[in-house]
Amino acid sequence: MLFITYSELANAIWLSTLMLAADETLAFRRFFYSRSNDENYS
Repeated sequence: MLFITYSELANAIWLSTLMLAADETLAFRRFFYSRSNDENYS
């Protein structure tokens, strides 16, 4: 039986939130850069 303490659970939630935020930021930057590159090349 797994016993997860509150602090470990909070850390897991915090880490997953950070990872999600980083993914969103990277996706947005990739989208923004591809748009600016398209405008430069056209």
